[in-house]
Amino acid sequence: MSDTFNNIDLIRSLQEKDDVSAFNVIFTRYHQIIYHNICKLVHNPAAAEDILQEVFTSMWQLRTSLDPLKPVANWLFVVSFNKSMSWLKKNIREAKKLEEAFGHAMNEQVQLPVTTEPDYEGKLQMLERLIKQLPVRKRTAFVLHKLEGKSYNEVGELLGISPDTVKEYVKDSNKLLKQHVAKTGGLNIVNGIAPLILFLTH
Repeated sequence: MSDTFNNIDLIRSLQEKDDVSAFNVIFTRYHQIIYHNICKLVHNPAAAEDILQEVFTSMWQLRTSLDPLKPVANWLFVVSFNKSMSWLKKNIREAKKLEEAFGHAMNEQVQLPVTTEPDYEGKLQMLERLIKQLPVRKRTAFVLHKLEGKSYNEVGELLGISPDTVKEYVKDSNKLLKQHVAKTGGLNIVNGIAPLILFLTH
């Protein structure tokens, strides 16, 4: 059974049966990569644990709105990013610290959006639209590594290519996504997607 089919089956079970075991499978599969991404943003392990819990609580509460045909990893990434940004906006007031949280990926003029539940869908659709523009093989490697949390070796085994080739695919995908952000208005792109893309490709 493929990962894609598993995800479809899990989400449908979550929606139709309120299946806690399906929820636990999704949590086990993705909590480490989501926690890792949150930590990179907030630099606070205790806060990251709290945000992680909020993310999966939101997934349970909003389970009926999830699209079984779309990767749940994308949804988790967007929601965790939004919640992390809310924490930063609340707890980090100095622009310098905010820049450091992004590894200086953004300049001081970036306007970070206020996080609201309806904003998830807009960011998710934009993220998926951008990723779909990548060449198929590079897109697959990028998603497996960046969103699914698989290592270069694991992705290489799945795709039948070397880890070095996977690394190059991911590097090329990072470059292509950043170029697209630049072409569509730099850091002031609609729905606050630019900060999310810059973080994803950092």
